[in-house]
Amino acid sequence: KFGPFDFFNFLLKKLNAGNYMLEPRILKKTYMNISGSITNYESHSLLKTFFRLMNQQETNESFEFLKSIQVGSSETLCFLTKMKTNEMKKFENRKKKNLINKKMTIQTEKTIQQESKWNDWFAGLTDGDGCFYINKRENSVSFEVTTHLTDSRVVYDIKNHLKAGTVKVRSNAQAIRYRVKQKTVILDIVSRLNGKLHNPARLQQFSSICTLLNVELKPTPPLLNKKSAYLAGLIDSDGRITISVFNSSAENSQKSGIHGRLMRLVNSKAHNQITLNVTSIYKENIDLLKDSYGFGNVYEERPTKKAKSLKIKYHWVLRSNEDFTCVYDLIKTYPLKSVKMHRLRLSVLYFKYKLLKYHLASPETVEFKVWTKFCKSWFKYSF
Repeated sequence: KFGPFDFFNFLLKKLNAGNYMLEPRILKKTYMNISGSITNYESHSLLKTFFRLMNQQETNESFEFLKSIQVGSSETLCFLTKMKTNEMKKFENRKKKNLINKKMTIQTEKTIQQESKWNDWFAGLTDGDGCFYINKRENSVSFEVTTHLTDSRVVYDIKNHLKAGTVKVRSNAQAIRYRVKQKTVILDIVSRLNGKLHNPARLQQFSSICTLLNVELKPTPPLLNKKSAYLAGLIDSDGRITISVFNSSAENSQKSGIHGRLMRLVNSKAHNQITLNVTSIYKENIDLLKDSYGFGNVYEERPTKKAKSLKIKYHWVLRSNEDFTCVYDLIKTYPLKSVKMHRLRLSVLYFKYKLLKYHLASPETVEFKVWTKFCKSWFKYSF
């Protein structure tokens, strides 16, 4: 077995004998014969470093220095120790550099994925609540998103992400609006939404914008990717999550406001049904959801005589526990940004409590109190 400095002592003897310019093939053969007997990592490192120095033309001064000192002397040990320390430092520096590069690569990939997810969500929201305007006089473009006042987080998220635009509360309405006019930001929005919109009305607006800005319009895929956050944005804009009560007492039916709705739900017994509903006047939008995800039902609602709009509405409706489980699994990867996420989370408890029959329990029991607490939480963001 060879120790850390045995091979170096062998080389130093050769150097002192005048044979300090050893041929590479001899060095390689000697190294292969000896390295197999060395089990210490530091010894291997020293060995490789020494061979690298031996094959460099600019190290003649070092060889002269080695010839002038005695084998096994303190100067030799200091030189080899210093050589080992430098090699270890270089190894650690390379290791740290590789680790930093690996972390930066992973972080960059995560940032790209998060940005792509946000763009998908933004496309779904724009298809529902967004709008492009062209000012022909000024030959300029503006972009707007209007949501309910309780969903102010949505418009502020857009403003913070795009780092531009204004947010204002609409007068005489429980609504809040995001608006931006800067051309650079409009170009950024166009690049984010290009090839991701599905609403025919929004596509028509977007096509005009691309023509005005001289941007090539990308084709829209026929189906949605199940890993896309488009559904989250569409539910944030055009989705509704409600619990309908089909029967109530005469006393509770007379109560108005949130308190009346709460009392009717608490005492509804088995006469209630949870529903997630996405509505559009374009049938192709609703068929897209059904065909892409494979669950839910599509219904057609024709206008009544007293209706303000004479257009037919189409609904993508979820009612069963299985359907809610499917949509919740899709949304978990990129949650809703509106208060509807609160009710979507509560839907898990709704089906659990219905299965345990908490809604049918007597008012004095703990189970009924749990059901009452759930009902109060359901109307947390209603006013």
